[in-house]
Formats: sequence, structure tokens, C-alpha cells
Amino acid sequence: MGQPFSEGFAHKSDLDVLVVSKRQMSREQSAADWALERLDEEHRAVLARARAIYVGEAEDRWDDLGPRVRREVEYIVARVNRLAG
Repeated sequence: MGQPFSEGFAHKSDLDVLVVSKRQMSREQSAADWALERLDEEHRAVLARARAIYVGEAEDRWDDLGPRVRREVEYIVARVNRLAG
């Protein structure tokens, strides 16, 4: 079993970008699907894993992608802002 996603983060706010409330699940899934369709293959792994964990399609493990999370989240947010703006 891999390292839980929340381990290794100094502040809860580090998780807020990827963690969504259950009330907004379909909107967030749609947003993740929208972003995944537009990201280059090299930048999809972190968001795809977060989405899969959220919808119950994957176990919560990040040992293989953990070091990339912050960098990829920053890239995804910047890219979404460019595409949406």
C-alpha cells in the first residue's frame, strides 16, 4: 500500500487544489475531464490519479507521483486559466 496523499504536506491548503466536496462531485468531475482532455500527455498523470481516487476507481496511493504533485498542480492551474481566459 502506498503513501496516503495527505502525508508529506505542510498545510491542508496544499491539498485544497485537488480535494473537492461531495456536493460538487459532478461539477468537479466535469472540470477534471475537461482539463484532462486539454493537457499534454506528460501532464495528465497527477490529475488523472486524483480524479480516479476521488471517484473510487483507484486506491489512494501517491508514492510514485508524490514528488510531482505541487509542480503539476501549478502547471494545470496555469494552463486552465490560460484556456478559460
